[in-house]
Amino acid sequence: MSKIALALVVHAHQPVGNFDHGFEEACQKVYSPFVQALLRHPRIRIGLHFSGCLLEWIEKHQPDLMGTDSSSNDAKRLCLNSSGVSARFRSIFELE
Repeated sequence: MSKIALALVVHAHQPVGNFDHGFEEACQKVYSPFVQALLRHPRIRIGLHFSGCLLEWIEKHQPDLMGTDSSSNDAKRLCLNSSGVSARFRSIFELE
């Protein structure tokens, strides 16, 4: 039986102009637990796409949300992608 390769990218979005408490609640209840679950499973390699305004908010208010830095092994399997506030999807980190 042949192996199947799956490319998976999960999208996280918040609307432009959302209130801080909306970003905060989404980070606490959804984004952070999801990233932490991924970090507990080292065989999973995945792309994470954050809308531009969400990524800007995370960088300003919760820079440790990803639970990793770009030099760690975890950063090599979590591929962070983003778009501008109104631009197309683009990769901002490369895997290895």
